[in-house]
Amino acid sequence: MNMKKYRTWMIFCLTGLLAWANAWAQQETVFPTLLPTQGDRPAREEAIRPDSLTLSTDDLGKIVDLRQQFARQNSLYKAALTPNERLLRFLRKDELQMSDEALYWARLVRDVSTLIDSHMTFRDTMIVNPLFMPLLFKGDFLPDDLTFYNPDTLRRTTPYERLTSPNIEPLFARERLGQTLERSAYRYIQNNHPTLFHYSLNDLPQDEVIQPRTIWRDIDRTRLFQVQADTTFNNDVDDLPRFIPERRYWTSAFESTIQLSESYVSKNWSGGGNSNLNMLTRQYVMYNYEKDRVKFTNELEVKLNMNAIPSQIDTVHNYKVNDDLIRISSNVGLKAFEKWYYTFNFEFKTQMVENYAENSETLLAAFLAPMTINVGPGMKYELLKSDFKTRHRSVDFKVNIQPATYNFMYSTHSDAKMDLGRHGFKLRKGEIPEGENAYEHVLNEIGTRFEANLTFNINRSISWVSKMIYYTTYKKVNWDFENTFNLQISRFFSTRINLHVKYDDGVAKSEDFRSYFQFNQLLSFGFNYKW
Repeated sequence: MNMKKYRTWMIFCLTGLLAWANAWAQQETVFPTLLPTQGDRPAREEAIRPDSLTLSTDDLGKIVDLRQQFARQNSLYKAALTPNERLLRFLRKDELQMSDEALYWARLVRDVSTLIDSHMTFRDTMIVNPLFMPLLFKGDFLPDDLTFYNPDTLRRTTPYERLTSPNIEPLFARERLGQTLERSAYRYIQNNHPTLFHYSLNDLPQDEVIQPRTIWRDIDRTRLFQVQADTTFNNDVDDLPRFIPERRYWTSAFESTIQLSESYVSKNWSGGGNSNLNMLTRQYVMYNYEKDRVKFTNELEVKLNMNAIPSQIDTVHNYKVNDDLIRISSNVGLKAFEKWYYTFNFEFKTQMVENYAENSETLLAAFLAPMTINVGPGMKYELLKSDFKTRHRSVDFKVNIQPATYNFMYSTHSDAKMDLGRHGFKLRKGEIPEGENAYEHVLNEIGTRFEANLTFNINRSISWVSKMIYYTTYKKVNWDFENTFNLQISRFFSTRINLHVKYDDGVAKSEDFRSYFQFNQLLSFGFNYKW
């Protein structure tokens, strides 16, 4: 049964019953004396017949006048009074006063349609199981043949149709079965328990969806960008505000390298060999100053390369120093023209640890034994280029020419245990007392010095650093050439290939190597960090 027809029929029945009861009550009131008592049933039936109904003058006087009845009821009625402000404040004090903006956001949160993406087709449809929703009489149902796809696309025959099993479950068969069960349960409650429906579609609010309203901040937007009409531009640059960043005159650089290599061979190893431990460390710090035409360069380099000596080779010492250097260099320059500077150079070099000859107590080098100081004026050329097509490629080339330079060399060890001849000290003249060194421990020279430094960053991971020093007194030559290839594997690890070549014809030749050339080559891997 349709719910609307059922409700209309109920209202019609209730209206008829109320009308009949009202008529019966009025009949009992208007004609109280005309009706016989309940015990006299035949007389009562005779009295209510229309042809036997007679009214006397007394009976007519007892009929209540409708006008008098309405006047009596109106006398008891009092008109409603308009509430004053105090009563209104009392009634409204428990009500929550909210602004339009707050009401908008509260309704937006409670609006279920906003939870569905705007790109969806059915924004007012909740895809849930109706069996778990509140019972609501919603009238017509969706058509049973409602589909979200084209059924004809599933009916096309293909060459592979005969290869498939005919008992394949149709598409969405389980979903259709679930919908059928839901409709059956809903209709059962609708037909057998209609009182469980507490709401219908007519009870739901019919207002439109709340339209969002833009809320602007309390900002005077007309004054965000204000341009004066009489603004004029001129060529006076001083009138315009300029931002000049603070310049840094002091710059620094740092590089740290610590690399190790270790090999252990047991005594019964079939191939033979010796255990060894090699260590290389290099610490480099640069601190420069540049302002206008003045340039001040300061460098500190500490380098040590040593390895453990097996007891079978050297029975006296446990380690051997291959390379040891402490170098402090300062260069003050005044720009002359373009990339040339007038300079004054200072350099100090010495060793850090003691180094001995194999199976001997002869001291080869030690701290301040010897030490070398070189000072003198000169001209310096600098070239820095980084505008290459290859990324991270740059060239830093420096040349310092000192036509006249003073070279001072001194050794704190002057006894016979120190081998001063290998460092270029001169032989002493005359008879040498027993127990004293045959070479002098002080050397003063004036000569010409030429120094070139090249740093070539091939790419971000490979760099080549080359340094050459040529010094001559026009009686002897000291040529020092060092090259280092650094292959940066990561930020903290690298592989280094170092080749150091020297030529010094002022030193005494050794018995096992009759040449003025000296070589030192090293391949290492380990920690390397710079900034």
